[in-house]
Amino acid sequence: MGHNVGEESPLFKIPEGWTDDMNITVGGGHNLEELVDYVLETSIRSESTAAMAQHLSEEFGLSPADAELARDRVYGGVVRAASRQKANRPAKDKDPLAWISYNKCLKRPELIAAIYPQFPKPQPKPWWRRLLSKRLVFVAEPADCFKPLDGWVVMAYNLDDAADAKQVAGPFSSLTEAEKEAQRLEHSD
Repeated sequence: MGHNVGEESPLFKIPEGWTDDMNITVGGGHNLEELVDYVLETSIRSESTAAMAQHLSEEFGLSPADAELARDRVYGGVVRAASRQKANRPAKDKDPLAWISYNKCLKRPELIAAIYPQFPKPQPKPWWRRLLSKRLVFVAEPADCFKPLDGWVVMAYNLDDAADAKQVAGPFSSLTEAEKEAQRLEHSD
């Protein structure tokens, strides 16, 4: 039995009394980022769940249920980051602990390996893939543009997609200024 377009699917309906909002209130003058840092650091040190729960209650003012939820959501962010899939990014407004954890783990993948050593480590991109993800930056003189400009411009072409080149800086009054900016942009990635 199907359902009509626009109707809520019974597979994705949240049961009565449940919520998809994973926000918690942190006390003790702390913030969510400090809570995430604490959970990640103590997990790396392999502290016991009981010790972590006690500290979260005493230092961050969490109830035992919120302490358990906090740990769960931080670990959820780690697992999502381990997938390296942008589609798995947690919602900042609905699941802020997972969102903070996810972003910290993407910036520092060694956190994932320290907490979940069984997860595969990220493999470096092959040289040709790294080349394709770079922008090709070049200088164009005013006559090269569809609309003549008053100076030199810096253009960029992203080799990873088929988009046309676009102006990223300028116009500059001299070729030297434009080349200097093009070189700076080329090495900024």
